[in-house]
Amino acid sequence: MKLIYRGAEAELYEHEFLGLPTVIKKRLEKAYKQPQLDKALRLKRTKSEARMLERARGAVRTPHVLDIESDTIVMERIEGSTAKEEFAEGNVESAKGIGEAIKRMHDKGIVHNDLTTSNILLPGPRFIDFGLSKMSPAVEDKATDLIVFKKMLASTHYKVFDQVWGKVIEGYAPSKAIAMKMSAIEKRVKYR
Repeated sequence: MKLIYRGAEAELYEHEFLGLPTVIKKRLEKAYKQPQLDKALRLKRTKSEARMLERARGAVRTPHVLDIESDTIVMERIEGSTAKEEFAEGNVESAKGIGEAIKRMHDKGIVHNDLTTSNILLPGPRFIDFGLSKMSPAVEDKATDLIVFKKMLASTHYKVFDQVWGKVIEGYAPSKAIAMKMSAIEKRVKYR
């Protein structure tokens, strides 16, 4: 197995599973947590993420989950570049399609909760890392998902922010309720 990414919560490895190219996501043990609680949390989060990856497939493209074991998910490896890499190069054509895909996810009741351009693969778009995602019909949760994505775009992709965010919103076409909630959230944050 070849380590391809190490984050605070998990490590990702390239591997093969039954002859197929895969990515293995292994959640890391936390030495500061009580061992049984840590194990239970990792198991719960792993199962939850695998379920959300499969649920999201009805709305957006995600990797197929091939196997789950304790704190590890084996999933299909998807080739391509990240939206982060594409936007850094000035390639913003995919932004409208990203907005459309986020809308489909939200319409299905799925809130990603970690929308970053590192978690969107192109061409596609294809979405990864559903570790923080949840099912929610709440307008507040959907609006918050979009605001967090907007703030990430503004800080990471400031050179193309206006183009990208404009296309994302064009593709998403927020309802009046979501647009109003986004505005209210931004006002709350501004005056804290």
